[in-house]
Amino acid sequence: MGSLIKICGLGPGDWEAVPVGVVETLRQAGIKFLRTEKHPVVPQLRQMGVMFETFDRLYEEGKSDDAISAEIASAVLNEAVKGVGQVIYAVPGHPLALEEPSRLIVEGARSQGIAVHILPAMSFLDAVYSGAEPCGDRYSIAPLVSIIATLRGERGCPWDREQTHESLKKYLVEEAYEVLEAIEHGKPHNLCAELGDLLLQIVFHCQIAHEAGRFHLGDVVAAITKKMLYRHPHVFGQVRVRDSEEVKINWERLKEAENPDRRTFGGIPRSLPALLRAARVQEKASRLGFDWETWQGALTKVQEETAELVAAAEVSRGIAGELGDLIFAVVNVARRLGLDAEELLNNTTNKFINRFSFIEERAREKGLELGKLDLAQMDLWWEEAKKMEAGS
Repeated sequence: MGSLIKICGLGPGDWEAVPVGVVETLRQAGIKFLRTEKHPVVPQLRQMGVMFETFDRLYEEGKSDDAISAEIASAVLNEAVKGVGQVIYAVPGHPLALEEPSRLIVEGARSQGIAVHILPAMSFLDAVYSGAEPCGDRYSIAPLVSIIATLRGERGCPWDREQTHESLKKYLVEEAYEVLEAIEHGKPHNLCAELGDLLLQIVFHCQIAHEAGRFHLGDVVAAITKKMLYRHPHVFGQVRVRDSEEVKINWERLKEAENPDRRTFGGIPRSLPALLRAARVQEKASRLGFDWETWQGALTKVQEETAELVAAAEVSRGIAGELGDLIFAVVNVARRLGLDAEELLNNTTNKFINRFSFIEERAREKGLELGKLDLAQMDLWWEEAKKMEAGS
């Protein structure tokens, strides 16, 4: 008989949430392991006569999570290598959600030519999500994961199968900006839809990585969960903080401790929008004491950079560099005043569009061609648009 490992999920705790297929599998013959017997459905399994071995002793011995995961995976794989029948390994929740032993088992089985069947169940995260109703209906993330896997499968969609991390980059950026736009418009229904589109991109990237054997969605959730716990010791630990500013300082210190060899600006993506990137660089420098004492000092720098730009423009040399310096200095003033330069420029751009649209509408009402209007007439309507804004 060939080697076979079945990795089963026991669900979040309710017996009714345990899939029928998982129950039938546990009734079958074979070597059975439970990662832990500390789960609400275990007494029911015992009543059914299911015999199993658990790994609770490893947790009681106080070993590290990595050591426990490696030992569990080794025990399951060693039984499977014997080739005496199927080996069943059951875990709380979903078998691949935040389950490092399952991932190691899958990787080890692949390298040794052992077949693995995954029998999914609702994860603890799914149970939480299904209890929330942000958009009016109850949904688990599991169906979306399944849909993307199907679309990427042999009988799936040709376009979806062709996608890579690189080809999806532009869609990830677009969806993130559409989320921002939905927030600005203040329409919850639109925000709900756009967040779904952004979530799709995340699941898509996780599926591509999973197919390549790199990581899966469970790893992503586990990593960010671990990070949030670690970086909030004032909530989940014994650290005390006075205010949100001290929280930010601690956050940066913890980040540096995670990667002590990283340069000061190494964690700031080069692909950020220019104004946002400039602000992040200035914030980093400020935390190290390289900053103006007041916003007035930053504003004086703007005036200096303006004079240098005028001088460069007069001799038609070095204009681009001086203009860049001026923009950087303006971002610094915004930061010192507690404002977001990226948001400010977007707001001003929107204001310009609205005022110009007013001119366009006036011209249309009077049967005039916009491109043939003189500047004086356009200025009159521009001022009218400004007065209407002030009145509203």
